[in-house]
Amino acid sequence: MRLMPVTDAMFLWGESREMPMHIGGINLSGQAVVFMKPGIYLIEGGGIDIGTGTLCTIDQAPTVTLTTPPFLMPGAADSLTTFTGTPTLNSFVQTGGTANLNAGGTATDVNLGGASGTLNLGGGTLSTSNYTQTAGAVAGSGALNVSGALIWSGGTIDTTGTLTTSGSSAISATDTLNGAWANNGAANITGGALAINALN
Repeated sequence: MRLMPVTDAMFLWGESREMPMHIGGINLSGQAVVFMKPGIYLIEGGGIDIGTGTLCTIDQAPTVTLTTPPFLMPGAADSLTTFTGTPTLNSFVQTGGTANLNAGGTATDVNLGGASGTLNLGGGTLSTSNYTQTAGAVAGSGALNVSGALIWSGGTIDTTGTLTTSGSSAISATDTLNGAWANNGAANITGGALAINALN
């Protein structure tokens, strides 16, 4: 019998009814309805994959930590994921469906593509090191903070919160920013047509 690694066993030892702790990958599909209770979810290996027709609510303030794999939302327009807490994601990839971040969060990479995808920033700030958007929509009232590279070639960023960029921005999208843009880095705008309501 192979013994469980000490690092994995520590999560089992620390688990209680009030503070569940989970290790592994999660694949949700086939019109699954999921409600993840507050707790610590260390997702390794498979990541979280939200499939067609899935309704997933990650409640209140759990710590959702993805150490390597991405949080995937594929091209299913009827998928809905709601974060009521502030997740920490290594990589967030959305090509469809709707993701609601009600209180912001942090990520290493955010990648939006696919015309049917909508990322709603309901409040707080989504902070990411790198941001790429080729399609889809960002909506809501929350802020978006990109400390590294921003590549925006399609889709819309229509949140009324502030877009803050600190690294290199390459923009070729056609859109009107509803919120302010605080650019603290270098911006290269080529092609498209970008209207900015307020530039800080």
